[in-house]
Order: sequence, then C-alpha cells, then structure tokens
Amino acid sequence: MVYNDGMDDIVDEIVRRVGAGERFAVGLLAHVQGSAPQKAGARLVVLPDGTMRGTVGGGCLEMETRRRALIALRTGETTLFELRLDDDFGWDDGLICGGRTTLLVTPEPARMAGALAAAQAEGRAGRRALVATVLAAPDASAVGLSAALPGEGGSAAPVPFVLEAPAAPKAAVVGRDGWKVLLEPVRPSPTLVVMGCGHIGAALVELAAGLGFDVVAVDDRVDYANPERLPRAKQCLCADMLEVARDLPSGPDTFWVIVTRGHRNDGRVLAEVINREHAYVGMIGSRRKVRIIQEGLLAEGRTTPERVARLHAPVGLDIGAESPQEIALSIAAELVAVRRGKGPLRPQ
Repeated sequence: MVYNDGMDDIVDEIVRRVGAGERFAVGLLAHVQGSAPQKAGARLVVLPDGTMRGTVGGGCLEMETRRRALIALRTGETTLFELRLDDDFGWDDGLICGGRTTLLVTPEPARMAGALAAAQAEGRAGRRALVATVLAAPDASAVGLSAALPGEGGSAAPVPFVLEAPAAPKAAVVGRDGWKVLLEPVRPSPTLVVMGCGHIGAALVELAAGLGFDVVAVDDRVDYANPERLPRAKQCLCADMLEVARDLPSGPDTFWVIVTRGHRNDGRVLAEVINREHAYVGMIGSRRKVRIIQEGLLAEGRTTPERVARLHAPVGLDIGAESPQEIALSIAAELVAVRRGKGPLRPQ
C-alpha cells in the first residue's frame, strides 16, 4: 500500500461495496517470506458468486484464498492461514516460487474499510499514515480489525501497545504479548521536480508520469516548459529555476532531477536544493563535472559531506544509455529503485 499506488482501485472497491451494504469477503496477503508473486498488503475481493477483484498473486494461491473466502462467507469466521509456494502445493499451476505466505480472510470487510479510507485520504492529502490490521490477538474477536494511524507510528486502538513504523517503506508484521499486527505504510504519490525541460527532461517527464510520479516540469524558457509540449506533467512552471528551487515545497516524498541547459545552472540549482528535505536529488553530468561542483559546494561551506554523499550524480543507473530517451530511462529506473527502498545503488 506504499504511495497509494497499485492499491487505490481495490481499496476504493472495498470502501464502495461496504458503503453500499454489499456482502463479500476480503483476502489480505499479510506476510511473505522468500519469493512470492505479490507483496504483503495485496488484497482480493471475493463476491458470494465467486467473482474476484484484485489479486493476492494469482494461480493456486488465489484459488485457495477464494475457496477459503467462500467458506468464510458461509460460516462468518475470519481465518489466518499459511501457504508454501512449492511443488507440493502448486505443481499443477507451475507455482514453485519457494516462498511462504500468510493470508487473512475475513467476511467482515466493514472492519477494515474505514481505516483504509481514512489512511488513503491522508495519502491523497499529502500526508503519511499507517494501516494497522490485527492478525492475531488474545481476544480472537479483534482479528481482522484495522485502524488508521496518522504519520508513521503511535499508539492505536485496538492494539494495546505502541507501534513503531517499519524502517523500510514496506509492509511489516510486529507483535507483542500475544498480538500480531500488520503495518502498512501509506504515503502520498511522490512528486518529481524536473529542473530543465530539454530533450532529456522532456523524455523523463513522460516516463515518470506513467510510473505514478506527480511531475512538476520547470524551465525558464516558455518554449520548453508549457503544457502543450509536456501534457503529462501535473504542473509546468516557466520561471527562474533558482527561485523555484528555493520556494517550491519539498519533503520526504519529493524527488529532484537537475538537467538544466548548462553546468553552471546545474550547480546553482543543486546548491539551492541539496540542503532541503527530499527523497532524492540527482544531477546530470560527467564524473569530473560532478566532482568539481561537489568540491566547490563543500569549499564554500554551502553543504556538508553527508549531504553530498546522498547526491545521485552522475544521475541514473549505468545501463550504457546514449540517447535522451535512454538517459531518461536510466534516471527513471533509479527513481523507482529509490522509491521502492532498494539500495545502496552506488559505491559508498
């Protein structure tokens, strides 16, 4: 449920069907150990006629979840079960990932719908949240109950202890005193600020918008930063780039890519951005150019070695890119890797 992406449609469906008073069950992929087709937090809606919406991984894993969901609709019981994805379970479907999964199936989706809606509203408003779902508890009646927590931690009913947010931006299971709880981080859609809308910047705007980033395209040339040329940008700013770098809101879900029309501009923009709160700052350029700019910022006392170490420069993953489209692809790949918590991507 990270960044709201991938989960919006199925969460919206759960909330809508609960609001309409419909009867259905939900399968929740609560924990994954090893390889599995889906990540923890995936959900499957199962209607009384067996129709499914969403997915917890497909194949026999999904069919077993569906089977148990239909039983749950008859019995009214919420259950937690484990499946191993190996030859013994999935030989006929070829499901031999080798992982181990834990799933919760509940015929009472109303117990999670309110928390899902509240957390998703926080994410859409630009704030972080957590969804806490009880997997096991001393009081069995609490199993399947969800709560939305503002921010990324805090004490929340129905869990009688303080929950600490996962270190990584991924779903995680925590437990204490007979309680076991799935924590799902919900974050706003990430904002990508592309500083410079030349060939590389324009190609990156197109790619990143398709990857779920809210893209702000910035250039001081009206022929470059305009909605007609960059229709997929959420916002086009034809403005002084130094002023934008200083004044545009930036936070833990903001990604900056600096690809202006010249090295001097790149360095000036970097000086304005590097000390601000961010998820990522990347700058284009040769290793020599990058080194000179970094050394200059440090010599002038404009930043710290720790900040410089976080800089992604030369920007992008090394895929042998040559054309503007290939370079944009290498940058987009690095953005996704950072967004998904992969790393380190560079020598430390």
